[in-house]
Amino acid sequence: EFKLAFSPSICMASLPLGSVASCESQELSALPDRDILELSRGVSCGSTWTPVANLPTVRHGLSSTQFHPGAVARGVSPNLLLHSFGALLQNGVRRRNDQQLSQELKQENLDMFISHSWTVGRWRKFIVMALYFNGQQAAIISLLVQVVSFTAVVTGVLPVVATDATDVGISPWCFLFGSLAFWLSVLLYHELMLLCHWKTKMAFFDTVCIDQSDEEKKREGIEAITAYLCRSERLFVVLSEVYLQRIWTVFEMAAFLAVNHSQCDDSEEVLPRGDVNSVGSRVIVQPAALALLIPACFLFQMSRPVGDYARYTLQNAERADGTQDVRAMALAGVLIFLAVLMIAYLVMIIKAWGQMRAQLAHQVDTFSFASAKCHHEPDRQEISIAVKYLAERIGLVGSEDTLRQAHQALESHARQMVWPAMADALSPAGIPPCDAWLIAVPVIAVALDDIAMATIFSTGLHVTLTSLIAHAAVALNFPIVIALVSISSCRPKRGRAYECFATILCVAATCCFLSTRGLMNAWLLDLAQGHGILRLDAILSVILVIQVLVLWCCYGSGIWHLRRCCCRGTR
Repeated sequence: EFKLAFSPSICMASLPLGSVASCESQELSALPDRDILELSRGVSCGSTWTPVANLPTVRHGLSSTQFHPGAVARGVSPNLLLHSFGALLQNGVRRRNDQQLSQELKQENLDMFISHSWTVGRWRKFIVMALYFNGQQAAIISLLVQVVSFTAVVTGVLPVVATDATDVGISPWCFLFGSLAFWLSVLLYHELMLLCHWKTKMAFFDTVCIDQSDEEKKREGIEAITAYLCRSERLFVVLSEVYLQRIWTVFEMAAFLAVNHSQCDDSEEVLPRGDVNSVGSRVIVQPAALALLIPACFLFQMSRPVGDYARYTLQNAERADGTQDVRAMALAGVLIFLAVLMIAYLVMIIKAWGQMRAQLAHQVDTFSFASAKCHHEPDRQEISIAVKYLAERIGLVGSEDTLRQAHQALESHARQMVWPAMADALSPAGIPPCDAWLIAVPVIAVALDDIAMATIFSTGLHVTLTSLIAHAAVALNFPIVIALVSISSCRPKRGRAYECFATILCVAATCCFLSTRGLMNAWLLDLAQGHGILRLDAILSVILVIQVLVLWCCYGSGIWHLRRCCCRGTR
């Protein structure tokens, strides 16, 4: 018989978040002897677990889907998390009074459980969360500002920026004011909600909802994480390259997907969620890569007027005497080079996110609770016990099975549910649908600037409508390019030479795809002279329909519907 001896002398004065160590002496009488022996040896080869006799007390609170008697469930407004540019998201800060910012829950359930890794920096986490919680409002505000700017340009309130290269000029106002309104709203909209005391959602965030000033309360809060997961309507995942490598974050997602959300009472049997789609829709995935991708889209659109100016300069570089203006050509060359660098930067960000998705899929297939990274090793034993109880509760194993069998069963169950749930929260292009149209905000702004110029110098209503369709078709090229590069990059990383060649190929293809703007402008010049207006309308209509279908497949549910139709056709 294996006996346990816990010593109060191993108590630590200060424990990191996630630690379940205790100073009290208790026995693990609820665990079978064979499970205790497994914990003392480690449940798998290569495990670095310390023997149970050398561990602090391990309680079974993490295995429970109920709060401790007398415990108070707490939640925090996402607006408070974003306050002061995400000061509460800073890692490495000693937390003592953050719990005072949370509130006791009046309702039974939380709106969401925020699952994240502290290895992700404060600013990346802040931008990603701000884009989700403020992005839709920011996009609406930006579009309204763009429409007002468009009206001001057409009516002559805002002047057109004249250039030496072209007599038409350039209108930068829709993009300039629209972008400014968007980012001010993203960064500050939550501050307005706090000032106005508007009611918002309630979320669980570890350092705020768990008392960090008292070790006993801190331990009780950590042990209630499973109960918080059960009572959360949604799981908000800040997805990074290490998310599926950390034992706590994977446990949070696996527990959320595994337990039945509607039956979280300890006295009742909890059934597994058999339908991934019903549960996967409750998982909100915000890739950390969005913190770079969305700003890069705005920066790229900022370079579009620069590219236009360079093109106009090259077209008008010939002097009256037939010689070339070398200075103008050199300036145009520098501007074109800068635009290509911007395209290369954008492509590299998209490629990195595509390759990270492939890496995450591999991490799901190879994940093991025993080999996952853990900041504090006693947490591994607590999670191991919780996994055993959780696997029993959802019917994966019986009470007579060992910890090793429970781990293997829940790991297999997680592999079947985690990645499909995450894929369900992302579009085929790898961007959440709620964030996909944020990419279109700067594109719409540039298109409105072009349409404003076409409206000013239009020769008729039919020409104006055709110009509107033409610029819409040009604008849709940008999100299509992003989707195609992202989908083609979702593969394991290869050698440097191959990756360099692939990047150059993507940059060249992107440049060619986006150069249709110059071709469209040439068509519009012919249109202004009355050449082939009906033919151009027909071509643009077909192009627009194809683009909408491609966008539906890349960012929406188009691929799912196509697969469904194909499956029906083969039956």
